[in-house]
Amino acid sequence: MKTSGNHQIECTSLPILSSRNQGWENILVEQFQHPAGEGKTCYSDEHAICLSLVTRSVRLLQTQGDRTRTGLYAKGDFCITPAKMPSFARWESDDRFLEIRITSRFIHSVAGEALAVNPDCLELLPEFRIRDPQLEAIGMMLLAELQ
Repeated sequence: MKTSGNHQIECTSLPILSSRNQGWENILVEQFQHPAGEGKTCYSDEHAICLSLVTRSVRLLQTQGDRTRTGLYAKGDFCITPAKMPSFARWESDDRFLEIRITSRFIHSVAGEALAVNPDCLELLPEFRIRDPQLEAIGMMLLAELQ
């Protein structure tokens, strides 16, 4: 693990695809592929969505804050980790996923402008292994932009 300015802790493995040099604002999209292992993250200013891209289900132990879940992740399953929330994962076989990080200030801006609500009254909750066809389609379109 290493420390950087924007991230308190991040995995040392490099993504196989990244939007880092695309000039995109408020969003970073990266594809990772790992052998069995574990990793920790805690993004101070970004919310993270991890979309599973595995071809065969992966057994995953995942901790977000003080909540822990164990289960099989299949292609299309995703989790949401709010900014400032430590996350830990341990997987038993090869894993492949898309990580989408969106800045907190962008979410606040959208909430204030598009939804006409006070963004300080909103709370993004962590989610484990959920499915949403629309979010999966958006993730796949972002992945296509990287290829």
